[in-house]
Amino acid sequence: MIINPNPTAAELAVLARMHAISLPTSVITQFGPNYMQDFYQFVATSPSESVFVARLHGEVVGGALLSTAPATLSQRVLIGTRLAWRLFLSPRLALASAWEMLSERYSAHNAQGKPNAELFGIFVDEPFRSQGIGRKLLAAVETELQRRGFHDYFVRITDEVGNRASAFYLRAGFDEIGSVRIHGKRFRLLRKNLDCARVLQVEREVQKSGKTRT
Repeated sequence: MIINPNPTAAELAVLARMHAISLPTSVITQFGPNYMQDFYQFVATSPSESVFVARLHGEVVGGALLSTAPATLSQRVLIGTRLAWRLFLSPRLALASAWEMLSERYSAHNAQGKPNAELFGIFVDEPFRSQGIGRKLLAAVETELQRRGFHDYFVRITDEVGNRASAFYLRAGFDEIGSVRIHGKRFRLLRKNLDCARVLQVEREVQKSGKTRT
C-alpha cells in the first residue's frame, strides 16, 4: 500500500466522496459534492493543511485530513473557496458554519497555550476497513506532525453509541480530554501526546528485543 501526501485532483475527488459517506452530517458534507471538491482542492494546496491518500493496487482506498492551524481554517476557506456564496444561499448552513468557527476558537490552543494541530478525520472505503489502512494513515499523519515540530494533536469525534472511531483512537494512544457541543451535537475531544507515544514505542521495542534474545 502507498500513502501519497501529494494527491492528484482525481484522488481528491474520491476522498471528498469518502468524507461524505463517513461524515454525512458534517457541515462540509451538507454543502454538497461540488463544494466538497472545492474544499479538498483548497486544503491540498494550503501550507497549513496536509491531505493523505492511501492507494492499494492503484485504487484509492482511504485518506486523512490534518490541519496545523484549525483555528483559522473556516475563515481561510471562506476567502479561498465559493463558501461565501453557498452561505448566502443557505442561512441554516451559515449558522452551522458560525458554530464551527466558534468551536475552532475554543480548541485553538493546548494547555500550554501553544497552537493545536487537529486531525479532521481518517476515511477508509468500506470494503477495505479493518485491514490496518487507518493505522498506516495515522502513522503518516504523525510523521508529518513530528516533521513540523508538533508534540501533540487532537481529534473531535461525534459522541454517538457505536462510533467505531472512538475505539480506534483510544487504541492508538489518544486520551479523552473533554467535550464540546456544536450546533446541538456533542463531540468528544481526544488528544495524543507524541512524545509519550515515542517513549512507549521505544520501551516496546526494547522488551521485544529482550524476548528475542532469550
